[in-house]
Amino acid sequence: MKRNHLRRSPLQTPINSPEFMRTFTFDRAPLPSDYRSFKISDLWIHRSPEEIPKYGYYVLVDKPNKSAVWINLGATEEGSIHEITGDLGDPVIPDSSSNVNIVSGSDGVVFTGSDNTLTLTVDGAEGDIMTLTCDTGDPVTADSNGNINVIGSGGVTTFGSLNTITISHGVITWNEITDESKDMELNNGYISNNSNLVTLTLPVNSSIGDFIMVDGKGAGGWKIAQNAGQTVHF
Repeated sequence: MKRNHLRRSPLQTPINSPEFMRTFTFDRAPLPSDYRSFKISDLWIHRSPEEIPKYGYYVLVDKPNKSAVWINLGATEEGSIHEITGDLGDPVIPDSSSNVNIVSGSDGVVFTGSDNTLTLTVDGAEGDIMTLTCDTGDPVTADSNGNINVIGSGGVTTFGSLNTITISHGVITWNEITDESKDMELNNGYISNNSNLVTLTLPVNSSIGDFIMVDGKGAGGWKIAQNAGQTVHF
């Protein structure tokens, strides 16, 4: 029986690996014409002729029509690549898209070998936030507008679309007045800032609990004007 022998380059390592994963070392990258004497799952190591050599790793995945399909597994400055095996100890072979599925099935993490990149793809919906709870211990659920009311029906409301917090009640809004007169609105604060006297007129209607705050900044000062039928008590 005639036995074929594989000719080796000076840099080629002996064929001492297990039959299912043979390893060869050359001073160049593999070509499509490198299909003779190679088997599917053979590992080609490209060792660059430098003082500190770099290593490129390629695996043979197909041999269609007297042509070799080598997949680039990546490169390192020095050292060697470890064999990737499955649960049964068999070597892992990239699929037709040059991918190695690390976790079985379509869900999970996929190693994409093209362009020497590692792409992590996780399928499934985004996780729900469970750290924000109410006084009963139940998770807080946003309303139909995507808002979460932090302190009951009034108070602080967070709007998730812009990741901002809008103060809706309970905190005064200050207005700087540079004109000489202003009709005031309920539940607002006013700062007069004019060299002349600033006249601030009370709202026509009000309810118990409504408030108005006034402060001065300009040299002209300020005064409160009331509407007919209104009385200011000090």
